[in-house]
Amino acid sequence: MYLLRDPEGISERSLAVSRDVLFILSLMDGTRSVEALREEYERAFANRIPVEQIQSIVEGMDNNLFLQNERFQTHFSGLVESYTALPCRPSFHAGKSL
Repeated sequence: MYLLRDPEGISERSLAVSRDVLFILSLMDGTRSVEALREEYERAFANRIPVEQIQSIVEGMDNNLFLQNERFQTHFSGLVESYTALPCRPSFHAGKSL
């Protein structure tokens, strides 16, 4: 398993994914359709995978803000607006050192 996390903290979640899912994620650069992702997977692993499973992976990444798309941009814009509206910005590293 591989652990995916957002070091910038835009997504507060971490996701554990298998090697097969990590391969699919490596292909998700915005140029391939779900069907193309399925074809690439089947070509690489000589194993069939339903389009619905690929779609579920894409939806999971989207729901957890791991795709740079409209949902991510809306969330990010909201974070920026909230941060800039603060009268006093909190210390980022407060309480994190030993």
